[in-house]
Amino acid sequence: MTFFGHYLELWKVLSLLSVPVTFGYFLKLYSKIFLLKLLLIYFLIAVFSGLIGPFMTELLPNVEVVNFSFKVFISQLVQLLAFLNLILLPLVLSLRKDDALRQAIVVYIATMVGLALLGILQYFVFTSAGINIFPIPRMDGSLQEDVMLHAMEGVGISGSFRVTSLSMEPKNFSLYLCAGIIFLLELRRSLGRSVFGKVGDVVALILMLLSMALTFSTLGFVAIFLYLMFIALNPQRAVLLGLFILVVVIPLTFTDLGRYVAEMLDVRLFNRIESSGGLEDFDLGTFEFLSHHPEFIFTGVGFGNIHIVADSYLPSFAQWASGSRWHAKMGALYVLAGAGIFGLFLLVALFWSGLRCAVQAKKHELSMFAYTITLFFTLFYFVRLTEFTFLALGIALAVYVHTKKGASKIKIPQWKRFVQIQR
Repeated sequence: MTFFGHYLELWKVLSLLSVPVTFGYFLKLYSKIFLLKLLLIYFLIAVFSGLIGPFMTELLPNVEVVNFSFKVFISQLVQLLAFLNLILLPLVLSLRKDDALRQAIVVYIATMVGLALLGILQYFVFTSAGINIFPIPRMDGSLQEDVMLHAMEGVGISGSFRVTSLSMEPKNFSLYLCAGIIFLLELRRSLGRSVFGKVGDVVALILMLLSMALTFSTLGFVAIFLYLMFIALNPQRAVLLGLFILVVVIPLTFTDLGRYVAEMLDVRLFNRIESSGGLEDFDLGTFEFLSHHPEFIFTGVGFGNIHIVADSYLPSFAQWASGSRWHAKMGALYVLAGAGIFGLFLLVALFWSGLRCAVQAKKHELSMFAYTITLFFTLFYFVRLTEFTFLALGIALAVYVHTKKGASKIKIPQWKRFVQIQR
């Protein structure tokens, strides 16, 4: 669905629908938990930057003036609220039912396996009958064909079909599957047992990896590569790393996907790093604007306004986006351009607080899971803007509160009565 011209994915809609419930918990707990205080301050900084950013453009020469739009301002706040509310959702689940958080993680993994099956089915139906069973409804035929087929021309495999399953976009689908893979591996390690049985876990990994490969998106592979580096640093994970590599080798060795993946990474990733330091089209435009107008590093231009002031700084290969709404894909650049250095500093503090929560919840069965995914996705956020960072922070907060809620360190008046009422 769309809201004031902005497309809202399903997860954003669900997050926003839950705000009336999560907000009640926030009011009860924010004064007692440091992470929630930082969350409130970050939200207020974002609101302030949205008001002051357009005003700053009127004072500076050679900068495209941003006329304040209440419509854009509200739409960006709604988008921000959808992201930040993900921190509260796991907390609410854990307070309502002790085992609900683990069950929700398992449901997400199972859902990704189901979507992976649909993605594989989508690929084989298209290659055999030429029919896309899951078209993208918000794109016309020519644009959809460009996204689904011709986006791979630079890799030398023009016409290779990119699966989307029900996610509506190959790159997003790739990241969702990557998160499912990481969740499955880390949940196994944290619980000390298989999630779907030994054979079931291997089958789930293969299905998600195969479907992710069929998206032909570098994003998922970059995330998986970073995760491999991440777990390789810990010698205790040697068995987990060996299992993962084995599951990766099987689909790449016995299919043509190995050649496609190698060509894709060479052209779309390594050549990009060599030519632009790894920055993508909108990242380059944002970086160029901030380097020419460093004064905006302090205030930002307000979320949702960078496409106005930095349109002329887009590289030549990104001119197709000129005149449309776009934003940086790197989380660090996105926040810096929207809320300035103070907003970025608060976000880093929020990440640090989430890690502290996970560290202090050692007795919870998901503490290891919470710490690992929070550390990984907070680091990954600086490479790519993703909602999983805020979800990971929420899981870290949930295991912390769930562990400490009976201890004297968290003295909340009538805690048991409050939880019973909410149930």
